Amino acid sequence: MEADPWRRRIAFGGATTDIDLRNGREWMLWNQPLLFRSRAMLLIRNRILEYQNRGKGRQASLEMSRQRYLKLEFGRMQFSNLNRSEQFGTHQNLVLNSLKEIKAVCMRQGIEFIVVAFPDEFQVDPSLRAAVWCHYRENPQDYRVDRGQRLLEEFCAREKIDFWDLLPVFEEAHQTGQKLYLPNNSHWNKDGNRLAGRELFSKVVTWIEDSGRRDRATSE
Repeated sequence: MEADPWRRRIAFGGATTDIDLRNGREWMLWNQPLLFRSRAMLLIRNRILEYQNRGKGRQASLEMSRQRYLKLEFGRMQFSNLNRSEQFGTHQNLVLNSLKEIKAVCMRQGIEFIVVAFPDEFQVDPSLRAAVWCHYRENPQDYRVDRGQRLLEEFCAREKIDFWDLLPVFEEAHQTGQKLYLPNNSHWNKDGNRLAGRELFSKVVTWIEDSGRRDRATSE
């Protein structure tokens, strides 16, 4: 779970730039963000990225070094570190309050709201977790790997929001030997996308059927 209330990220082609709202307000013109920095430099950065990835396959261009990937996953795992949970209090509340607001907007429009949790690779692959803990000399007992999912599950139960957790089905598939993520990359590969698609399709079909039965029971 990630939420930075002070950051605004703007994409420009393949490049991105961040605005830190603590250093001033966000300026807008005609609903578009104003950047007080050189767009030419952003364009040059974008072209450099394109040149660096030229001739590479998409998967190869997305890969990073193992050490860099362990650092990335270590940062993501900190939300699961029970000794550091208080550090995420403000951002955690921001996310949960945002979900409440989204639910309210959907209800006013007559739209059903469902929260779906996608698992990170460190939650699915025990060997990756072990590698991160070993590299950073962490104590595995300090972590609750599924803390984000359990937090969302409890919140959705209180707010009467449907919650779908894909972690169990990804764990089960991984245990059978399936590779579900790109190498040294937190994105799903084709098998991961296929698994998520099948699971979500099944859940949507079941949800529609259950909704139909509830509607018929109400009208009788």
